[in-house]
Amino acid sequence: MTDRYNAFIVVLEKDIRDDDAEATVNAIRQIRGVLDVQPHLADPNESIAEVRVRREFLSKIYQLFDILETLEFQGLFLCLLTNTLFLCYTSHT
Repeated sequence: MTDRYNAFIVVLEKDIRDDDAEATVNAIRQIRGVLDVQPHLADPNESIAEVRVRREFLSKIYQLFDILETLEFQGLFLCLLTNTLFLCYTSHT
């Protein structure tokens, strides 16, 4: 027997204005099987929490840089690309 779904949660990439959201809500309503769409207002507390987590994460990265600089460890390097952290290791032979 397969699983059955009764709802989907859709998270937007970024907050959008109320008048811009109307078109998105209407488009979702047009999908076959959709009974209702309930938009949710953005909560400033979520934005604050996101900024705090990002700040703490960056703080940890800076601490790592300080450790690597102190140890003069050159085989490990960090690449920051499009807000994504890639941890790469190269060995010297």
